[in-house]
Amino acid sequence: MLRRRRGSSRSASRRSDERQPSEPSGVASEPLSALLERIASGDPGAFSAWYDEWFDQALASARRAARGDEHAAADLAQEVLMRFVRKTPILETPAAMGAWLKRASLTVAIDRARAEARRRAREARRSTVPHTAAGADAERLDWLRAELEGVDGASESMLFERFGLGRTLAEIGRALGLSPSAVDGRIGRTIRALRKRAEEAFNER
Repeated sequence: MLRRRRGSSRSASRRSDERQPSEPSGVASEPLSALLERIASGDPGAFSAWYDEWFDQALASARRAARGDEHAAADLAQEVLMRFVRKTPILETPAAMGAWLKRASLTVAIDRARAEARRRAREARRSTVPHTAAGADAERLDWLRAELEGVDGASESMLFERFGLGRTLAEIGRALGLSPSAVDGRIGRTIRALRKRAEEAFNER
């Protein structure tokens, strides 16, 4: 009799233990937006948790933007993380977080490519012996830079990605959520408008 009661007690105890709910692991059950809000408020533990979860995807996005260049991808990923910390986006879903990382990586890549292009242009100007033709070319380049400042941001980015980075229409379209034909049309309209203004500015027909 006593043995049966003890056995029954053990079984009841086991059943009771099995019914006890497990404690949440913390970050895993925390909504993404709440985690991002904690990062924005300066919580280092929150950033550490986000980093563990999202760094691999940040690096993968940087690799795509850097076209597989591992060294450049590491630099891009670092810059993206710095921008993330400086101005943390409050997003609701993992899909939105992934899209943000992709856009941020592409933006950083474009910014760096523009800076490099400006640096090379400065070096070229310093190394070129001034003459009439060079002066005319420099004037046209200065005019073009000024005109591009007035182009809307989306069109300017498309032009730079197409002719500065050598991306295909399909690649640009995927990054912006547009079809290749839509990208082609937007770039074509921008070029035609620039060409018309150039003809007027330099009296060319």
